[in-house]
Amino acid sequence: MSEKGTTFSPLGREEIGGIYIGLMQQIVIRLDAVRDAAAEAVANLDHSLNWRNAEFCYLQIRRICEYAALAVLVAHGERAEFLTNSLLKEWNAGNLFQKITLLNPNSFPTPVKTHLNANGSGMHHLEIKERLLDGDAVKTIYNACGDRLHASSLRRILEGKLPEYSFDDIADWANSFVRTLENHLILLPEISSVMLVALRDSDDGQVHCSFADAEGPAILVPENSPAKFALVGKI
Repeated sequence: MSEKGTTFSPLGREEIGGIYIGLMQQIVIRLDAVRDAAAEAVANLDHSLNWRNAEFCYLQIRRICEYAALAVLVAHGERAEFLTNSLLKEWNAGNLFQKITLLNPNSFPTPVKTHLNANGSGMHHLEIKERLLDGDAVKTIYNACGDRLHASSLRRILEGKLPEYSFDDIADWANSFVRTLENHLILLPEISSVMLVALRDSDDGQVHCSFADAEGPAILVPENSPAKFALVGKI
Protein backbone atom coordinates (compact mmCIF):
# COMPACT_ATOMS: atom_id res chain seq x y z
CA MET A 1 0.00 0.00 0.00
CA SER A 2 1.26 3.51 -0.74
CA GLU A 3 2.41 5.87 1.99
CA LYS A 4 -0.74 8.01 1.73
CA GLY A 5 -2.97 4.96 1.83
CA THR A 6 -4.88 5.99 -1.32
CA THR A 7 -3.81 3.15 -3.62
CA PHE A 8 -2.42 -0.37 -3.54
CA SER A 9 0.53 -1.41 -5.63
CA PRO A 10 -0.40 -3.11 -8.93
CA LEU A 11 -1.16 -6.81 -8.54
CA GLY A 12 0.55 -9.70 -10.31
CA ARG A 13 -1.38 -11.94 -12.63
CA GLU A 14 -1.25 -14.96 -10.33
CA GLU A 15 -2.76 -12.89 -7.50
CA ILE A 16 -5.38 -11.37 -9.81
CA GLY A 17 -6.29 -14.80 -11.17
CA GLY A 18 -6.57 -16.33 -7.72
CA ILE A 19 -8.86 -13.59 -6.40
CA TYR A 20 -10.95 -13.59 -9.59
CA ILE A 21 -11.43 -17.35 -9.41
CA GLY A 22 -12.48 -17.10 -5.76
CA LEU A 23 -15.12 -14.48 -6.60
CA MET A 24 -16.41 -16.53 -9.54
CA GLN A 25 -16.67 -19.57 -7.27
CA GLN A 26 -18.92 -17.53 -4.98
CA ILE A 27 -21.09 -16.72 -8.00
CA VAL A 28 -21.28 -20.39 -9.05
CA ILE A 29 -22.45 -21.66 -5.67
CA ARG A 30 -25.05 -18.90 -5.44
CA LEU A 31 -26.37 -19.54 -8.94
CA ASP A 32 -26.79 -23.20 -7.98
CA ALA A 33 -28.57 -22.18 -4.76
CA VAL A 34 -30.93 -19.84 -6.64
CA ARG A 35 -31.75 -22.59 -9.12
CA ASP A 36 -32.63 -25.05 -6.36
CA ALA A 37 -34.63 -22.57 -4.26
CA ALA A 38 -36.62 -21.30 -7.25
CA ALA A 39 -37.35 -24.85 -8.45
CA GLU A 40 -38.65 -25.80 -5.01
CA ALA A 41 -41.04 -22.84 -4.99
CA VAL A 42 -42.22 -23.26 -8.59
CA ALA A 43 -43.07 -26.90 -7.85
CA ASN A 44 -45.68 -25.67 -5.36
CA LEU A 45 -46.57 -22.05 -6.14
CA ASP A 46 -49.43 -22.04 -3.63
CA HIS A 47 -47.20 -22.82 -0.67
CA SER A 48 -47.59 -20.17 2.03
CA LEU A 49 -43.84 -19.98 2.71
CA ASN A 50 -42.65 -19.35 -0.84
CA TRP A 51 -41.76 -15.82 0.22
CA ARG A 52 -38.75 -17.32 2.01
CA ASN A 53 -37.48 -18.86 -1.22
CA ALA A 54 -38.12 -15.63 -3.13
CA GLU A 55 -36.31 -13.40 -0.64
CA PHE A 56 -33.42 -15.87 -0.49
CA CYS A 57 -33.13 -15.75 -4.29
CA TYR A 58 -33.24 -11.95 -4.42
CA LEU A 59 -30.52 -11.74 -1.78
CA GLN A 60 -28.28 -14.21 -3.62
CA ILE A 61 -28.73 -12.49 -6.99
CA ARG A 62 -27.84 -9.21 -5.35
CA ARG A 63 -24.69 -10.83 -3.97
CA ILE A 64 -23.92 -12.21 -7.44
CA CYS A 65 -24.05 -8.66 -8.82
CA GLU A 66 -21.61 -7.53 -6.14
CA TYR A 67 -19.19 -10.41 -6.70
CA ALA A 68 -19.28 -9.79 -10.47
CA ALA A 69 -18.41 -6.11 -9.98
CA LEU A 70 -15.56 -6.93 -7.60
CA ALA A 71 -14.25 -9.56 -10.02
CA VAL A 72 -14.16 -7.09 -12.91
CA LEU A 73 -12.35 -4.60 -10.71
CA VAL A 74 -9.65 -7.05 -9.64
CA ALA A 75 -9.21 -8.18 -13.27
CA HIS A 76 -7.75 -4.72 -13.88
CA GLY A 77 -5.40 -5.01 -10.92
CA GLU A 78 -2.26 -4.62 -13.04
CA ARG A 79 -3.14 -0.93 -13.40
CA ALA A 80 -2.82 1.36 -10.38
CA GLU A 81 -5.71 3.62 -11.46
CA PHE A 82 -8.09 0.74 -10.69
CA LEU A 83 -6.76 0.45 -7.14
CA THR A 84 -7.63 3.90 -5.80
CA ASN A 85 -9.26 4.30 -2.43
CA SER A 86 -12.54 5.35 -4.08
CA LEU A 87 -12.78 2.11 -6.06
CA LEU A 88 -11.46 -0.14 -3.29
CA LYS A 89 -14.08 1.16 -0.82
CA GLU A 90 -17.07 0.97 -3.20
CA TRP A 91 -19.56 -1.79 -2.34
CA ASN A 92 -22.59 -0.88 -4.48
CA ALA A 93 -22.46 -3.03 -7.63
CA GLY A 94 -24.15 -0.47 -9.87
CA ASN A 95 -21.86 2.34 -8.76
CA LEU A 96 -18.79 0.15 -9.05
CA PHE A 97 -19.55 -0.89 -12.63
CA GLN A 98 -20.17 2.76 -13.51
CA LYS A 99 -16.78 3.83 -12.12
CA ILE A 100 -14.95 0.96 -13.81
CA THR A 101 -16.58 1.73 -17.17
CA LEU A 102 -15.26 5.28 -17.04
CA LEU A 103 -11.72 3.83 -17.01
CA ASN A 104 -12.36 0.97 -19.44
CA PRO A 105 -15.59 1.16 -21.51
CA ASN A 106 -15.08 -2.48 -22.58
CA SER A 107 -14.56 -3.84 -19.08
CA PHE A 108 -17.80 -5.82 -18.71
CA PRO A 109 -17.52 -9.62 -19.22
CA THR A 110 -18.27 -10.66 -22.80
CA PRO A 111 -19.66 -14.19 -23.42
CA VAL A 112 -17.53 -16.12 -25.92
CA LYS A 113 -16.91 -19.47 -27.53
CA THR A 114 -13.23 -20.34 -27.94
CA HIS A 115 -11.91 -21.93 -31.14
CA LEU A 116 -8.49 -23.36 -30.30
CA ASN A 117 -5.69 -23.04 -32.85
CA ALA A 118 -8.07 -21.41 -35.35
CA ASN A 119 -5.42 -18.87 -36.35
CA GLY A 120 -2.49 -21.30 -36.38
CA SER A 121 -0.80 -23.45 -33.77
CA GLY A 122 -1.15 -21.79 -30.38
CA MET A 123 -3.16 -18.89 -31.82
CA HIS A 124 -6.81 -19.00 -30.92
CA HIS A 125 -9.98 -17.23 -32.02
CA LEU A 126 -12.89 -16.07 -29.88
CA GLU A 127 -16.43 -16.06 -31.22
CA ILE A 128 -18.47 -13.38 -29.49
CA LYS A 129 -21.87 -14.62 -28.32
CA GLU A 130 -25.02 -12.59 -27.75
CA ARG A 131 -24.56 -10.13 -24.90
CA LEU A 132 -27.37 -10.44 -22.35
CA LEU A 133 -25.96 -8.20 -19.64
CA ASP A 134 -23.95 -5.04 -19.27
CA GLY A 135 -23.21 -2.71 -16.37
CA ASP A 136 -26.53 -0.88 -16.72
CA ALA A 137 -28.50 -4.15 -16.81
CA VAL A 138 -26.75 -5.39 -13.68
CA LYS A 139 -27.56 -2.10 -11.93
CA THR A 140 -31.23 -2.55 -12.85
CA ILE A 141 -31.26 -6.12 -11.50
CA TYR A 142 -29.38 -5.07 -8.38
CA ASN A 143 -31.85 -2.29 -7.61
CA ALA A 144 -34.87 -4.47 -8.38
CA CYS A 145 -33.67 -7.10 -5.91
CA GLY A 146 -33.15 -4.37 -3.32
CA ASP A 147 -36.72 -3.14 -3.82
CA ARG A 148 -38.04 -6.61 -3.08
CA LEU A 149 -35.89 -7.11 0.00
CA HIS A 150 -36.77 -3.86 1.78
CA ALA A 151 -40.04 -3.12 3.56
CA SER A 152 -40.47 0.00 1.38
CA SER A 153 -42.10 3.29 2.43
CA LEU A 154 -45.57 3.95 3.74
CA ARG A 155 -46.25 6.09 0.67
CA ARG A 156 -45.65 3.15 -1.65
CA ILE A 157 -47.79 0.93 0.56
CA LEU A 158 -50.68 3.41 0.45
CA GLU A 159 -50.29 3.76 -3.33
CA GLY A 160 -50.30 -0.02 -3.77
CA LYS A 161 -46.93 0.03 -5.53
CA LEU A 162 -45.23 -2.80 -3.68
CA PRO A 163 -43.55 -5.16 -6.18
CA GLU A 164 -44.71 -8.77 -6.15
CA TYR A 165 -42.38 -11.74 -6.02
CA SER A 166 -41.63 -13.13 -9.47
CA PHE A 167 -39.88 -16.45 -9.93
CA ASP A 168 -39.93 -15.77 -13.68
CA ASP A 169 -37.75 -12.68 -13.09
CA ILE A 170 -35.47 -14.68 -10.79
CA ALA A 171 -35.01 -17.38 -13.44
CA ASP A 172 -34.37 -14.84 -16.20
CA TRP A 173 -31.78 -12.97 -14.16
CA ALA A 174 -29.99 -16.13 -13.04
CA ASN A 175 -29.93 -17.51 -16.61
CA SER A 176 -28.54 -14.22 -17.90
CA PHE A 177 -25.64 -14.46 -15.46
CA VAL A 178 -25.02 -18.10 -16.37
CA ARG A 179 -24.99 -17.44 -20.12
CA THR A 180 -22.82 -14.35 -19.71
CA LEU A 181 -20.24 -15.78 -17.33
CA GLU A 182 -19.99 -19.51 -18.15
CA ASN A 183 -17.28 -18.69 -20.72
CA HIS A 184 -16.29 -15.05 -20.93
CA LEU A 185 -13.51 -12.59 -21.56
CA ILE A 186 -12.59 -9.22 -20.16
CA LEU A 187 -10.75 -6.84 -22.45
CA LEU A 188 -7.72 -5.13 -20.97
CA PRO A 189 -6.81 -2.80 -23.84
CA GLU A 190 -4.24 -0.67 -22.04
CA ILE A 191 -1.97 -3.69 -21.59
CA SER A 192 -2.90 -5.42 -24.89
CA SER A 193 -4.31 -8.37 -23.02
CA VAL A 194 -7.52 -10.26 -22.36
CA MET A 195 -8.61 -12.44 -19.48
CA LEU A 196 -10.44 -15.64 -20.44
CA VAL A 197 -12.61 -17.37 -17.85
CA ALA A 198 -14.53 -20.65 -17.68
CA LEU A 199 -16.89 -21.24 -14.75
CA ARG A 200 -16.80 -25.02 -15.31
CA ASP A 201 -13.59 -25.88 -17.13
CA SER A 202 -13.71 -28.91 -19.43
CA ASP A 203 -10.75 -30.52 -17.64
CA ASP A 204 -12.06 -30.60 -14.06
CA GLY A 205 -15.37 -28.71 -13.95
CA GLN A 206 -13.85 -25.96 -11.78
CA VAL A 207 -13.41 -22.24 -12.34
CA HIS A 208 -10.24 -21.38 -14.26
CA CYS A 209 -8.91 -18.28 -15.96
CA SER A 210 -6.14 -17.53 -18.43
CA PHE A 211 -4.48 -14.35 -19.52
CA ALA A 212 -3.86 -13.96 -23.23
CA ASP A 213 -1.58 -11.48 -24.93
CA ALA A 214 -3.02 -10.06 -28.13
CA GLU A 215 -1.24 -9.40 -31.42
CA GLY A 216 -1.84 -5.68 -31.33
CA PRO A 217 -4.45 -3.91 -29.18
CA ALA A 218 -6.90 -6.12 -27.32
CA ILE A 219 -10.02 -4.65 -28.90
CA LEU A 220 -13.19 -5.80 -30.60
CA VAL A 221 -12.46 -5.47 -34.31
CA PRO A 222 -15.22 -4.61 -36.85
CA GLU A 223 -16.10 -8.28 -37.33
CA ASN A 224 -17.01 -8.28 -33.61
CA SER A 225 -14.20 -10.67 -32.73
CA PRO A 226 -11.12 -9.96 -30.61
CA ALA A 227 -7.72 -9.78 -32.19
CA LYS A 228 -5.63 -12.94 -32.44
CA PHE A 229 -4.18 -13.96 -29.13
CA ALA A 230 -1.90 -16.52 -27.52
CA LEU A 231 -2.56 -17.99 -24.07
CA VAL A 232 0.04 -17.22 -21.44
CA GLY A 233 -1.06 -19.91 -19.01
CA LYS A 234 -4.13 -21.20 -17.17
CA ILE A 235 -4.65 -20.42 -13.51
